[in-house]
Amino acid sequence: MNKETLDFLVFLNNNKLVDLRCIHYDSDIGFYNRKKLQKLVFLAQSRFNLPSNYAYDIYKHGPYSPRFSADYYQMNLDIVNQKTYSLPSSFDENRYTALFIDKDINWLEVSTTAIDLFDKNKDIHIKDLVNSICNLKPQFSIPYITKVVNDLLREKLITSIREELESIRKKIPDLLKALAKEDPALIK
Repeated sequence: MNKETLDFLVFLNNNKLVDLRCIHYDSDIGFYNRKKLQKLVFLAQSRFNLPSNYAYDIYKHGPYSPRFSADYYQMNLDIVNQKTYSLPSSFDENRYTALFIDKDINWLEVSTTAIDLFDKNKDIHIKDLVNSICNLKPQFSIPYITKVVNDLLREKLITSIREELESIRKKIPDLLKALAKEDPALIK
């Protein structure tokens, strides 16, 4: 595990986003913290430029990195007593904390699954993204999945270029008509 990731784990622990003391426990609380840790590192790596370089694949509970799992099982838990950490200057600690401090494990599972699917198919329609998540996560209701996806859209953690362009097209039809007269190939 690289220094940036270790420091990030100290950041998570110090800000009470996860309880590192419990990650080695063979219990529900241990599983909960490991699952949350996987999702929070995935989010930091995929959306906040944390230089971790862990490969994630979709598993039963969303994106999971076996290599990261091996790393945190081997980690010395003395870091829970560490009060200082150093994160890359590009990492927005305040935004990260504000976005995820109150999110439960279900929200993290659905949101990271949505981000993983979105990243593999950037021009997916949001409706199709929601349907894909529903197929992978039938234990969650469609309204709940839709709410989580809308949270991600609102926070710009995912953006659908196709839908953004459609929204713009609806808002400025006169401009597009004028452009189409000049070059119809511009409007698709």
